[in-house]
Amino acid sequence: MDILITRREKSVHVPLERLPDGSWSAREGDDLRIRVRASTPAAVTLAGAMLTLEHVTQEGNVLETCFRLSIETWAGRARLLVQAGQTEQTEALDVSPHPGKLGVDAYREMLAELVAISKDLPWGLGPGSHAATRADESPMLVHASVIDAELPALLQALRRLALDPLSWTRRERVLERLPANRRVDPASFRWLVAHPRALGAVRPSSPTQSADSGVFIEQRRIQSTLDHPATRYLSYLLERLLRTLRRSSKAFHQISGREPRAIEYAHVLDAATEEIEATLGRVPFKGVLPEPLGPGSLQAVIDHPSYARVQRLAQRLLDPGMQLDEQGAFSSSLGYTYELFELLALYRLAGGLSRELGEAWTCTSTPPRSSGLLERPPFGCVWRAASVNGLVLELHYQRTFTAWSEQGLHFQSLSGERRPDYVLLILREDKPLGWIVLDAKYRSSRDAIHQGLADLHVYRDSLRWHGQPARAGFILVPQTTEGASAYATASYHQTHHFGALILQASEWWTPILNEIQEASGLAHYRFPTSRTPSTTA
Repeated sequence: MDILITRREKSVHVPLERLPDGSWSAREGDDLRIRVRASTPAAVTLAGAMLTLEHVTQEGNVLETCFRLSIETWAGRARLLVQAGQTEQTEALDVSPHPGKLGVDAYREMLAELVAISKDLPWGLGPGSHAATRADESPMLVHASVIDAELPALLQALRRLALDPLSWTRRERVLERLPANRRVDPASFRWLVAHPRALGAVRPSSPTQSADSGVFIEQRRIQSTLDHPATRYLSYLLERLLRTLRRSSKAFHQISGREPRAIEYAHVLDAATEEIEATLGRVPFKGVLPEPLGPGSLQAVIDHPSYARVQRLAQRLLDPGMQLDEQGAFSSSLGYTYELFELLALYRLAGGLSRELGEAWTCTSTPPRSSGLLERPPFGCVWRAASVNGLVLELHYQRTFTAWSEQGLHFQSLSGERRPDYVLLILREDKPLGWIVLDAKYRSSRDAIHQGLADLHVYRDSLRWHGQPARAGFILVPQTTEGASAYATASYHQTHHFGALILQASEWWTPILNEIQEASGLAHYRFPTSRTPSTTA
């Protein structure tokens, strides 16, 4: 099976470069063709989704199957699974960020900024992955990656344990028939003396009478079993792990219709579940009743190397966590670049305003929260600033403006429900003074900027807060090309209260501060451009 990956540049297909580690070097925005030459038709899968088949040609006994892959808004390392008949081969794609938007350096800075806020913010369901190392507990998203990487070690430890399981010797006194081929122990003799009727049946008074071999007498029984407290505890641990796997798998299946990567992760977890269920059905776990760790099992687990290793690995899988690391042994999928850019814009906006307002303002923020699969900022107010004279600013993330027909209270849309990325509210002593609508757009070209501004027109026209339309609206973009730079000039912003703010420019938030000044009636006042405390709000 021969594989060739090319990039479409204008009307020409150019082969991708092979990196020293064997991966193919691609870029965000590339339009790729994957050509597979084999004796049978091929199939190519990326992140759980089949790639689009373009055409199949035949040359003698060789079929060339061509697939198309458009890398839109994701970066990182991705795996292509190529199958032709019984042959499977994995090809790695190393996708760098779009050079006309963020570029490699700015992309890394973005990841570093997000990690500084919370180590789990960069994770998402994009096809691209990033290296990581062990960390504290993370959202469900990383479970599949950690399980996939470490489950083989757990299963190997369980196989070794099955070759040398702990046994439990139980000594007890039971009523059993008189054994014909075993000596009666002294304790059984004493029991017979205390029970004359049983003794009479065993030792007849007349020579013509025979002993009754069916009589039950108390005897010692020694039984060896694999039902050891330490085995019961490991069974308990594995049952807990199964519940975790099933819960994560269910969450991935629920979103698989809109996230191709989710079904891939769900399959990883389902396969792990089957492996562990099969293990619990075999010796030494078969028929063992699970129970939590107790004094009788703790020391036994510590003393037995195989049991200690299984316990350590199972505990690690019960509490998986990861953090970005260039040289990490694990990898997990990053968020789509537009999602990461949206988070970056939110936190840079909150951070920039906090710095510019100065110490006369009290700023508070809400940390990200885990929503099960991912960690993201909560919907609603994520940052608030209050001045000494009653002026208040609130930054809301993904605020829902309900449809007019639903008669919402303060946030309404004149048509259907809408949810802009951010809104900045300006109040004085709870009285609305005005608000600004903001939308993050991971775009830079002229046509893409035009589309983003068109979306902003809809928000400005249709959204109302306490009956007021937005006084200004801006899209936040990584860069603009030459044909779109007119929308990012100070004169355009001042004239139209509208336009594009370039997130990588210095003091990009200045138009927002100007709108706050005008809305609050403080147009004569300039907010500080450093950390110097302000004396007027």
